[in-house]
Amino acid sequence: MSMANVEIFRTNISSRESADWIVGKLSARFPKLKFNVDLHDHEKVLRMEGELYWKDEVQRLTKSLGFVCEEIN
Repeated sequence: MSMANVEIFRTNISSRESADWIVGKLSARFPKLKFNVDLHDHEKVLRMEGELYWKDEVQRLTKSLGFVCEEIN
């Protein structure tokens, strides 16, 4: 069994409605990836699971939709 590749981003997503909306947009554009937003984390973490090749595109799309999206190292 292989481990999933995970990338996390710091965001300014502040509501469940915004989180659901951005996850829907990202999931539609990147159907092979899994996304979720942790609104309880102080950095409002957007979690991406799957092929990390797409992380720059995910970050670019999230920013184009009006949200902060910074990779956490």
